[in-house]
Amino acid sequence: MTPLLLAALWPALAAEGEVSQRQVLALLRALSYDRLLAERAGPELRVAILYTDDARSRRCALSAVGGLEAAGALTVQGLPLRSEALHFQGLDALDVGIHERGYDVLLICDSMEEALPGMLDLSREHGLTSAGFARAYVDAGVALVVSEGQGGLEVHVNLPASRAEGMSLSSRLLSLATVTRELP
Repeated sequence: MTPLLLAALWPALAAEGEVSQRQVLALLRALSYDRLLAERAGPELRVAILYTDDARSRRCALSAVGGLEAAGALTVQGLPLRSEALHFQGLDALDVGIHERGYDVLLICDSMEEALPGMLDLSREHGLTSAGFARAYVDAGVALVVSEGQGGLEVHVNLPASRAEGMSLSSRLLSLATVTRELP
């Protein structure tokens, strides 16, 4: 690749896997449309931002954490938000982390397709909300996705997945979102 072409493509290559602060905030806003969220969560909303060693996945986690930190003290339905980046080291370790830390939301970063079915099983078993930023994840069974589209942000809901995880989403959110009505 010529240096001129590489320089022209660099912004797109550097941004691969990153999520914008707008995506992060839109995801939190979408979570606020869950009518049962306050009942399912504890005194705070705990979000695990799951990532792997893949560079794209790490960039997703770093930019999600950065977006949350830049936004300052946030609440969702009056619940203070607590998030932590969690390096995914297998389903057994994730299950232990869910029990020890009391997560309410699993925010699944890019490049985790291989482990996704097991993560979704754990999410449903524990009544956690699965969320992400990769459009393909909603078709794979993730309940809530906010992705970048050509016209801006797009909200996607997998309705059966959201119900299996204990969510009750308002019709207002569903009217704004692209809704998938079947599990994979």
